[in-house]
Amino acid sequence: MIEHIPEMIDAGIDSFKIEGRMKTALYVATVARTYRKAIDDYLESPKKYEENMEWYRDQISNCTYRQFTTGFFYGKPDHESQIYDSNTYVKEYTYLGIIGEKNEKADMRLSRGISFRLEKKLK
Repeated sequence: MIEHIPEMIDAGIDSFKIEGRMKTALYVATVARTYRKAIDDYLESPKKYEENMEWYRDQISNCTYRQFTTGFFYGKPDHESQIYDSNTYVKEYTYLGIIGEKNEKADMRLSRGISFRLEKKLK
């Protein structure tokens, strides 16, 4: 629905609920932060909002594994607007944690207690 923020704002919606039940803290934080930025960008400049659309999609896709639909926002979904062919997750990333400590040898400790050594430069 991030692509439809202008329509939702123009319809008078001024409060968005990010569904977080049965989701990870990473998902809720990422989606809420991304929607907040998209709304702020749109209110500042619709052009800025459009220019950042790929970034918004990328942020959300990094923390979720399913495709999205508009649900019932535009009426009752038909067979073309629902995703029936697959209920599997599309997963391109694995969240490990947040880097908390780093020493001069490139040994790092993640917030979840996982330790590792960086052998190659991260993107």
